[in-house]
Amino acid sequence: MDPGGERWEMQPMARLIGNLLRGGLVLSLLLVLSGTVLYLGNQGGRPAPDYRRFSGHTENFAVRAGRALEDVRRGRARGLILLGMFVMLLTPVARVLLSLVEFGLHRDPLYVAVTFIVLVILFFSLVGRAP
Repeated sequence: MDPGGERWEMQPMARLIGNLLRGGLVLSLLLVLSGTVLYLGNQGGRPAPDYRRFSGHTENFAVRAGRALEDVRRGRARGLILLGMFVMLLTPVARVLLSLVEFGLHRDPLYVAVTFIVLVILFFSLVGRAP
């Protein structure tokens, strides 16, 4: 209830964005959790890997995403975990896209421009290349 006594209702796009964020979080959690259970189940009696040394990867986002999907098709735990992480990374990007659509429908050029700039920054931060 607002101070004026009228019932406050959420805008449809705001509800959609909220559901998108919640859905992305839950989907990501389920993917990572199922991948972790599969990983731990497959480890069995094998010795634990040496995690004291970090081995970074130089592949870009698209290559890693493609490799994660291939691992999921093969039933590998790593693929599920990576796919969950990608869903978590892409959820805010989808939110920015929906905001861009909403501001476009409201014909608000300032917010469309600012949101588009944010989208470009997110895109280049994910692919690892500057324009």
